[in-house]
Amino acid sequence: DLADLEDGAVKNPDFAVAPGGFARDRMELEARWLGAIKDNDLRSRTQTEFRRAGIASYKRVNATALTREADANTANLNAQELDNLRAISAASTEVERTAVIERNAAAVQLAAEAGWISKNDQLTRNNRFATYIDNADVMAAIRTDPDNAAKLLADPKNFKTIDPVKRQSLIAAAEDKGDQLRVDRVQQLAHFDAP
Repeated sequence: DLADLEDGAVKNPDFAVAPGGFARDRMELEARWLGAIKDNDLRSRTQTEFRRAGIASYKRVNATALTREADANTANLNAQELDNLRAISAASTEVERTAVIERNAAAVQLAAEAGWISKNDQLTRNNRFATYIDNADVMAAIRTDPDNAAKLLADPKNFKTIDPVKRQSLIAAAEDKGDQLRVDRVQQLAHFDAP
């Protein structure tokens, strides 16, 4: 019956075909039911009721399919973001980095324009991506040149997504790392100068 058709379509994981398959199967079921009714008045009333119920069922099937499609698109967007973060860390030039940042922003914008994510989610995703990049850049700077990292962090124009409290913590970490590197150098020199 119609409820079984709806149940099967709602459970169909292929959101691209579920609504169309349901509509086709519903029309076939309607033709079978109406074909068995000989009385014209009864057939007309039955057809009207069947179509009303079919419209309601189709809306539920379509809503489920749209939800699945939105979930799939959001999952793809999440995967793209991870791929883009990997690409940022592997980029060897500023041109490559810029291209990856633009590619990520374009993917997020397309998802928002298509209605798969909200404008608020678009802003959140773009800010999160920028924060990931700033954090990775700060960690790399502290690792490779902690003194310069501390100077860069002292200027709020650099690493704009890092909040003031975290910035102070990172400055302290960079200074500690710089101090440790200087102590290590002195110890190495002392070790080589020792008889």
